[in-house]
Amino acid sequence: MNIGIFALWGMNIPGVAHGGNESIFSEVAARLAAKGHRVTIYCRANHYPEHLRLAQYRGVWLRYVKAIASKSLSAPSATLLSLLDAFQENSFDLYFFVNVGMGFHCALARMFGKIVALNVDGLDWQRSKWNWLGKAYFRLAARAAMYSCQSLVVDSKAMQRYYRQSFGKETAYIPYGVDLRSPQDPARLREFGVEPRGYYFIASRFVPENHVDLMIEAFTRSHTERTLLIAGSGYYMGDYTRRLHRTQDPRVKFLGHVHDQDLFDELMCNCYAYLHGHSVGGTNPVLLRALGSGACILALTTPFNEEVLAGHGLEFSREVGDLKDKIDYIDRHPEVAQDFRDRARDRVEQEYTWELCTDGYEKLFLRLVGDSLDSATQEARSGPSAG
Repeated sequence: MNIGIFALWGMNIPGVAHGGNESIFSEVAARLAAKGHRVTIYCRANHYPEHLRLAQYRGVWLRYVKAIASKSLSAPSATLLSLLDAFQENSFDLYFFVNVGMGFHCALARMFGKIVALNVDGLDWQRSKWNWLGKAYFRLAARAAMYSCQSLVVDSKAMQRYYRQSFGKETAYIPYGVDLRSPQDPARLREFGVEPRGYYFIASRFVPENHVDLMIEAFTRSHTERTLLIAGSGYYMGDYTRRLHRTQDPRVKFLGHVHDQDLFDELMCNCYAYLHGHSVGGTNPVLLRALGSGACILALTTPFNEEVLAGHGLEFSREVGDLKDKIDYIDRHPEVAQDFRDRARDRVEQEYTWELCTDGYEKLFLRLVGDSLDSATQEARSGPSAG
């Protein structure tokens, strides 16, 4: 198959690494390419210095388009330009989009007779960073996607139930994959003034629905003598990000965005515990990465996080006191923290391997392309006879 992938920031390459969906679909694309498929990822050029704009990486073809530098318009503008470029090429067997906000772009591709699939990613109309107009846009885009896509893909069974119950729409469940990781160079932690198991770790975009403020407050109220390292930032500086940085607790250190993925792995593999506050969306790639790294995990109670952990971590409520108590508990009981670490990778091998993920997408794409070819053949055979 010849597959086009749209609406990502781009593919993770040496020198340019994104989290979230980019980390997932960079791996899926490379594995599909290794199976003999031609895969192209469209990248936003302003996130790739010219000397790093590779034509191909790990067997995946890369194309670069401009985007409007705006929280609201970056993804839609880049995806529209990507589509216009793809229509000129007219070579993709299947157009695959990521994020339900691209529903109108999916509809445009269908108007041009393309085979279209979409990973819905999450419930973006519930994200607090959007005003009422943004939330309305995402709801309408979701409707457009439901009517125009041959298949909607979800990454969790909880999200599958949500679409069935809320919209009466059946979706394809394909779990994400994650690599198993272990410490390679713990000495690198010293640049942050910590040693292995001497710190708690948060990796998050600074938006309200990820509850970084709650986790910082719970940590500062706790009695631990360990440090809290926070990797992440807000794409656009705002009041929420500024408020997070106002903490006066000397135990809290902000690292900014960690581009070096080897360093990120060391931070995750060596932490005493990983704190995860994401509340909107399905399976979170960073939560999977924590499992694959053998971390002790404390995660906000949501249907999505509960599904991923399945008892392989502790959960906390939106009450600051609940997380504070659990930090104190896990801090006083290192044997409990170690038990969660020992069992974390087992959960990955049960449900979240790259083989399961890649095979799921390959089978879905082959079916969609095959169904289209079958339909075209049927139409040709049932056309008006000559003479």
